[in-house]
Amino acid sequence: LRIPTHKPCIREELPSRYFRSESEKWEAFVRDIQEAHETGRPILVGTRSVAISERVAKMLFDVGLHCRILNATRLEEEAMIVAQAGEPGRITVATNMAGRGTDIKLSKASVEAGGLYVVATELHESKRIDRQLFGRCARQGDPGTSRSYGCVEDELARRFAPPISRYLLKLSGSLLPAPFIGWTLKRGQKRAEKLASQRRKAVLANDLWLERSLAFAADKRA
Repeated sequence: LRIPTHKPCIREELPSRYFRSESEKWEAFVRDIQEAHETGRPILVGTRSVAISERVAKMLFDVGLHCRILNATRLEEEAMIVAQAGEPGRITVATNMAGRGTDIKLSKASVEAGGLYVVATELHESKRIDRQLFGRCARQGDPGTSRSYGCVEDELARRFAPPISRYLLKLSGSLLPAPFIGWTLKRGQKRAEKLASQRRKAVLANDLWLERSLAFAADKRA
């Protein structure tokens, strides 16, 4: 059964932005955050790892943007960071492991500014995690916007679509169409999900085999 939301979801999903290199991606990303920050709306930046979250925070600090980091390494500050993440002009950088289960409450001024702006710095190995990140905005009828970034040099492309990513990187000086880069990343994401599914099935089969083997051993001991 499809369960309807408590209140209508009015989330605005902006088109994803794809680039050939990391430098181009980060330049566009920082410029996007600066423009959104000027409107006064709160911003949540999602990253794949603690290392990337620290890197993103440094890039923002370098251009004069103050942000708070939520990456499960500052447990004593985590509740306070989440509580303040919905304030006007607040920038929060988080990994997919941090702050789960806590809604980001928006102030009246933040709602009037357009709500929470959620930005993914790259796609995850599972679309489910991407949906969880974008689901942090526009909750309970609040306004909100989401957008993702990606490039050929992202880990997803390098690990799960290596032949295509290597070929694209050799095309130096060529203008690569964004839809093709997006297709490459989504192809890598599908392959990552398939491999993860195979691993889960292998673990389940091993568990069932151990359960049957240990059951026979228990009968003998009895």
